[in-house]
Amino acid sequence: MGTIGILLFDGLEELDAVGPWEVLAAWTRQWPDDGWSVTTVAQDGGLVRCAKGLVLQAEHSWADAPPLDVLIQPGGMGTRRQLVDETYLGWIRARRAVRFCGRMRCFWRSRSSSTPLAWRTQRE
Repeated sequence: MGTIGILLFDGLEELDAVGPWEVLAAWTRQWPDDGWSVTTVAQDGGLVRCAKGLVLQAEHSWADAPPLDVLIQPGGMGTRRQLVDETYLGWIRARRAVRFCGRMRCFWRSRSSSTPLAWRTQRE
């Protein structure tokens, strides 16, 4: 069984989170025997306001999130704050992540190596 997490944060682009959620949720419901689930995670849990005003409710906070096999980082103006947030960068360092939309700067910043995280296939 695997768990896919979609990271939510203020300022994320709506489509970058909702689009993957819709596709992945349909897959996990239509083929439950594949053993995957999808969830949403925000630093403190609760509500986040997206770039164009949509408000989303995270299912988990970082503290109570299940172990994530894949983490999807949406893009958006909210990623600018993440580039200098050592708490965020440390949390990302501890997880495998896949760039689904947006820029890779947060992931590059969170790594000590110059290899983009989305190109990696194994946990370090």
